[in-house]
Amino acid sequence: PPPPPPSPPSPVQPKPRTDCDCISVYQPNTRWRFGYRNSDYHEGNLYWGFHVWAVPADECDEVTFRPGFCCDQTLDQIEIALDMKVYNETYWRMVQYYWLIESDGTVVQQGPIGTANWSQMGLIFRIDPLRPNDYPPGMDLGVILSINPNYWNSTQQFPCGPSRLVDEPVCDYELHGLQVRDGIILKPVFQDSSMQIPECCPEGVYGLQPENLCGCTDNKLDSPFRLQQLETTVTPDEGELLFNMRINVTVVDMIREPSNLVDCANMDLDKVRLYIRKEYIGQVAAVFLGGKDRAFGFGGDEAQSWLDIMELGIPAQPVGNTLDLQVQMLPGVADWRSLCPTNALGTAECEYVFYGKWNLRVLDYDCCAHGLADPEVIQPLPTEDCDTNALHTPYSVELAEVTYDAGADTSTLTFAVNATELCDADSTNYMSCCDADLSAILLGLDSSKVVSVGSLPDMRVVPNKIPEGLNVTGVFGSGSSFALQVVVEGEASVGSLSLGQGYFGVGFRYRLYASADICEPGSCCPASFTGLA
Repeated sequence: PPPPPPSPPSPVQPKPRTDCDCISVYQPNTRWRFGYRNSDYHEGNLYWGFHVWAVPADECDEVTFRPGFCCDQTLDQIEIALDMKVYNETYWRMVQYYWLIESDGTVVQQGPIGTANWSQMGLIFRIDPLRPNDYPPGMDLGVILSINPNYWNSTQQFPCGPSRLVDEPVCDYELHGLQVRDGIILKPVFQDSSMQIPECCPEGVYGLQPENLCGCTDNKLDSPFRLQQLETTVTPDEGELLFNMRINVTVVDMIREPSNLVDCANMDLDKVRLYIRKEYIGQVAAVFLGGKDRAFGFGGDEAQSWLDIMELGIPAQPVGNTLDLQVQMLPGVADWRSLCPTNALGTAECEYVFYGKWNLRVLDYDCCAHGLADPEVIQPLPTEDCDTNALHTPYSVELAEVTYDAGADTSTLTFAVNATELCDADSTNYMSCCDADLSAILLGLDSSKVVSVGSLPDMRVVPNKIPEGLNVTGVFGSGSSFALQVVVEGEASVGSLSLGQGYFGVGFRYRLYASADICEPGSCCPASFTGLA
């Protein structure tokens, strides 16, 4: 018998209604942009920061490969790629918490990462619809993720996996929103089991170069904290070298720039950076601040090296309070030079940065008071009435070397008198001292042992031995650097000659004399301590 007729075809099943259809566009077919901002560790946590912003309308062209209006689309979902082949089961353990933060610091959404944040791409965040015009130039929405360092501990690479869009080491993202035409939001419409007015879902990639932020408030006069350098001490029994400093909280006239958006007058203190000599990198045994042992680390670039004292968590301090700071070197480090190199002004005061007011939105500090340690106040001699601030002169004095001539049984101390164009005149009252001619140099050393004094080039120097030390006059002029050579009896050391050692147990006190006005001779007498070249 013939085979039975085939069964009648099954009825065609309707296509499932789905929200998956969307207009996938790229720049420049949308005004929305997504990018990486910054990443950093803070208080034991790893943070990654991103942001979403809108470009002006004239930087967008409507999509042409299919009907749609995505330039002015809303924004109601943000997707960030994760390597789901690795983290599909543990994404909520690796990324633990998130914040969505407006430009003014308002947190519009936050919470622990959960199943509601899972997507096939990685993480998704659903928000109340935003419009591009809500974000004029300079405004954006920050997306901050808190990462568990046990799962991912890099600030250089994000665990996004390989891009599905381009064959480059970048990360993918996707944004979602509704079409907008002539200012009217077009809501999704289904017809014949398909979406007739789909959403917009612009996608793209972003690199991992940190954004060049505007920076923090770095004027030290905006901060109540000041650094004061004290002497160096050595523990007699163990020979440990300690550099002693002090952080003072004082009332000052805050010079706040109009452009500063942050008031640092009430800042906390979370990190201190000291610029130190390169040879001291790795030679620090411990750092104590406010009586507590503090975490520290080192850094540097081609120009400078620094010591970071971190995770301080010191709240704003009352006026008049002081915090003692000690930097203890490793046993065997007996180099009696200063902890800090000569600063940009050519003086011995340490360069520092005080960091406070950590900002979760930008993953950086809002306050970074940058300056030089306050010079020790050296009172004028009883007959003097002059400006003693060492920063109010372009000159500085360094002890370059000490050599011994056994045949003559004399030692030669060579001082480098340096003239630069730098002068930190923070008040117009002292501006004239920056331009004053140098007329004399007073060195705080035992002048009874001085045999002779000379200079290179010849400045026709004349030594004068006085109870306060050795006063040297000459034709120094203005803006000239030179070497001053002092020959003394016997095999001399700094300790045997100094009439009052400097900050660090080395060097000599010195005072420079200059006249800001012919009618006021000696009106400038900046005083400090010689560093070591």
